[in-house]
Amino acid sequence: EIDEIELKKLKQSAQNISEKYRDKSSNKMSTRLIASREDAVAYAVSRMPATYGAVCFALKHSLEMMPNAEITSLLDVGAGTGTATWAVNELLKIESNICVENEEYMLNLGQKLMKNEIDNVQWIKKNIITLTLAILLLVLSVVSLFIGAIDINIKNFFMDSQAMEVFVISRLPRLLAILCTGIGISVAGLIMQQLCMNKFVSPTTGATISSAQFGILLALILAPDATIWGRAIFAFVSAIFGTWIFVWFIQRIQYKDIVMVPLVGIMFGNVIGGVTNFLAYKYEVTQALSTWLVGHFSMVLKGRYEIVYLTVPLVILAFIFANHFNIVGMGKDFSKNLGVPYNFVLFAGLTIAAMITASIIVVVGSISYIGLIVPNVVAMFKGDKIRGTLVDTALFGALFVLVCDIIGRVVIMPYELPIELIVGILGSLIFVALLIYRLKHGRKIVSIKLFNEQKEVNNEQEKKYI
Repeated sequence: EIDEIELKKLKQSAQNISEKYRDKSSNKMSTRLIASREDAVAYAVSRMPATYGAVCFALKHSLEMMPNAEITSLLDVGAGTGTATWAVNELLKIESNICVENEEYMLNLGQKLMKNEIDNVQWIKKNIITLTLAILLLVLSVVSLFIGAIDINIKNFFMDSQAMEVFVISRLPRLLAILCTGIGISVAGLIMQQLCMNKFVSPTTGATISSAQFGILLALILAPDATIWGRAIFAFVSAIFGTWIFVWFIQRIQYKDIVMVPLVGIMFGNVIGGVTNFLAYKYEVTQALSTWLVGHFSMVLKGRYEIVYLTVPLVILAFIFANHFNIVGMGKDFSKNLGVPYNFVLFAGLTIAAMITASIIVVVGSISYIGLIVPNVVAMFKGDKIRGTLVDTALFGALFVLVCDIIGRVVIMPYELPIELIVGILGSLIFVALLIYRLKHGRKIVSIKLFNEQKEVNNEQEKKYI
């Protein structure tokens, strides 16, 4: 590899890598650390030996403090060229090595370096962000199943009939509802932001939630004996028409600032909310309606939440038409030039977002901010392409709702706070931060450095060891 690259190019690549590591200015925050084959080789030549020595030094001292440790497998996330894997295999007898790396140039070079040198190595090209979110979501999902007013002993779980009953009737349905809520509302927000070409549009600021609540009110007044599916139909129709009217309205007004669009949506939602409250007082259904005004999972039980499963096929449908949503998000003229039916895709996407939102509100109630902040946070790191961010948006949305639910259950245990309260507090703070960031930086992507910033090794003992 080294022989195939000119020495001058190798030196230049090594210098560029060092500058990227040290540079903290905003103008280089989004540049890739390893952008070419030459960069990967330069990293291996200039950085790999020192990193290898540092890892060996730290691991050696760690093992001295844990003399009885039996380590037989290794998961190296953000493996790069496999530096840490080399170091671990030097000091330990590892039976299974898994190296996860998203940068193709680093992965290819790492595979070549380890070929015929280290046995039982499996290289996986995965996005680190997606993998991290998935692992965190899995861990917290398991933890969530054992948090509640009734203690469930893991050791005697299968022997305790009461614990099994609580698990099947309450804990598992609650977890599934939480995951569907986080995934659904986040994806709905992502779709609306892309179609409306505005990062501040969401089911909250686009009057979708208010419209769904108005539909539930109509169901309580016109069909008081309706089942949850009957109320869902009213919520679907109302949410769809409310969202359509909002988008139709913003397409016909002139605005100079992107913040005007969500402000219009908030005002429109407040008008619908005012009408909803007036009718609720008039027909004396305020107390019944209050169940859907504040989101919570305390009433989620087996047989009363299954409607949220509608979010699964709707999210899949959104993924299938993701490219069409991207094109429509670029404007009407651009869509027509590519042969994409602008109005059809626009209102089909809005219908999907509205149905997702309504199906969740019917079961859980109103939960604000999720569809606004989650897509924005993910887009700050991964860009605006729906197909590339939809999975991460869904995972982060589910993780965010799950964390808020756990906080609500733990703070005043054995009682619990409504998730709307926790999401409202955290969401409002994040929303203000996003507002400031978007107004200052626009749609600029923030890069995540998968490697800690390399510093000069000043410790004489480490220098000698290396």
